[in-house]
Amino acid sequence: MQFTLRATRISQGYSVDEVATICDVSPETITNYEKHPSKLPLYLIILLADLYKVSPNSLIANT
Repeated sequence: MQFTLRATRISQGYSVDEVATICDVSPETITNYEKHPSKLPLYLIILLADLYKVSPNSLIANT
């Protein structure tokens, strides 16, 4: 199953600010990666997949 980063974040009940705090990046960085997921670094793919409880492949399948 494929997910967009934004849709996955919202479905899990997280705000951009919450995810940014958890990932130790700015909210603007999260928004940028949601718009351009192909630029998402590997460490964030793994962190977000764990946070959202989805496969890392599902987060990058649309890139």
